Amino acid sequence: MPRHDHPFERGDAGHTPLLAMWFQARTAIADLLTPVLAALKTLWLLFFTPRNFFHAFCFHTRALDRLLSPVDPLWRALSREARRPLDPAHFLLFGILAAALAGFDFDNSNQLLGLLQRTGAVDSALDTLARQSLTLEEVITAGRTFFAHPAVAAVRSFFNLAVVAAVVELLINLFVLMLFAYLFYLLAGRRLSATHSYGFWLYMAGLQFFTTAVSFLFFSFFSLSQLGLPEIAPNIFFWLLETGLRLYWRYLLPAFLLPRLFANLTTGRVLLAALVARTILAGLGWFLTIGLVALATLVGALAM
Repeated sequence: MPRHDHPFERGDAGHTPLLAMWFQARTAIADLLTPVLAALKTLWLLFFTPRNFFHAFCFHTRALDRLLSPVDPLWRALSREARRPLDPAHFLLFGILAAALAGFDFDNSNQLLGLLQRTGAVDSALDTLARQSLTLEEVITAGRTFFAHPAVAAVRSFFNLAVVAAVVELLINLFVLMLFAYLFYLLAGRRLSATHSYGFWLYMAGLQFFTTAVSFLFFSFFSLSQLGLPEIAPNIFFWLLETGLRLYWRYLLPAFLLPRLFANLTTGRVLLAALVARTILAGLGWFLTIGLVALATLVGALAM
């Protein structure tokens, strides 16, 4: 952890033990709160001044730490370091962790691991491969036996599944968004740089995960029983809200912001490029999960 230079700290040697302990405690508190304050500042800038934020982020017309937010006074009191917002990848991580802490089950989202689990694609593929070769069958059986062993299960129990799910979700999103941002860059006619495209869409994905965390937490405590509505009603409202927010972060806000940041982009081109890029990735995701399994099953059936 980097050591922060606090405005009233003059070194521990000339202080009484209690004062020295207080300075050390304040340093630890600053180290703990700085990432949180950076995340809150990023949220404020993206929610309330997104055009100014992305203009400074893309064109360096103004230092990012000079952009103001309500958390700056507290941050200034804790540390003299530059009050910079989170970079795109860290903001995406913040959004995913917020969703994980809210109790959101990533397997229910439209992500690769959730699709694999719901369709049973992995088990189907393994069964198909096992039928093709006796050697493969022995290897797959040995692997399943290993993971089913009580000792391995005991080791796996030490892992926090929410954290593991969040890390996996981050890795998947970083890779998928890299492909999407590059496709968007090409489909938009290369009218913005690939780096700007990637950073912009990482921020949009982080916002989507954060609002998912807020809405999921809200509906976790929200009950419509007093209104005489069925128990499934909160799930329906959550789905409707999520759909609206997904459309906003993925299409509406980008279509508003990007033409105002890059004069050679139009609203129609942004919407078309985003829609086509997501359609291509959706088709690719279908092929890598359901399509390949269906193809392997068909080949196995014809070979028998």
